[in-house]
Amino acid sequence: MIKFDRHKTEHTRTTSIEKFAITNVLVFDGEGVRGPETVVVENGTIGTKSDGATIVDGTGCMVLPGLIDTHVHIVDETELQNCARYGVTTACDLGAYPKSLFEKLKKVNGPTEYLSSGLAAFPPQSLHAQFHSNLDKDMSLRPEHRVADWVEARVSECVDFIKIIADEPGFDQAVLNELGRYSRAKGKVTIAHATNYTAYERGVAADYDILTRPSRKTS
Repeated sequence: MIKFDRHKTEHTRTTSIEKFAITNVLVFDGEGVRGPETVVVENGTIGTKSDGATIVDGTGCMVLPGLIDTHVHIVDETELQNCARYGVTTACDLGAYPKSLFEKLKKVNGPTEYLSSGLAAFPPQSLHAQFHSNLDKDMSLRPEHRVADWVEARVSECVDFIKIIADEPGFDQAVLNELGRYSRAKGKVTIAHATNYTAYERGVAADYDILTRPSRKTS
């Protein structure tokens, strides 16, 4: 299990109904479906006793745990707030640019928890940088920059994890290794963008925690 070591701002959420009971509803618990039964919610958490609760008829409906979307790129506050409409209660944004967007989304007070890497580590010559016109090449991690300083800057921004572009053309293996080492020293999970098998091998060699978009090795 990978644990995100993050600075989490707690928000007080209120509802017009402090206690309600959903009756005759099917329940998916992550492994199977049971019911129909009654689910009690009191002050935002699952309760056990329906005494004094407002009754909501759940016939024909199903309740399930909140979904976690592990790879999104949220473009604005409305898009983040809409996640809950589709059952997503945690959204992992693997690259939020510019910094002002990242800061704005972290302040959104809604039912969906927003986790993000903020700025990803990418070199200016990478295909990743060229494909995304909204990326300012001046934000890239250049050879004259110290990896430790780049990681420290992300940590000071209170990112939830470190996103690293492992594709080629890109960083050499030594830089990828440094990014992993300094991130771990700061208690941050590392997530690598690896769209081909070579990038996957580079991410494995750097001992990253999570590799996204891996592909099979071809002969």
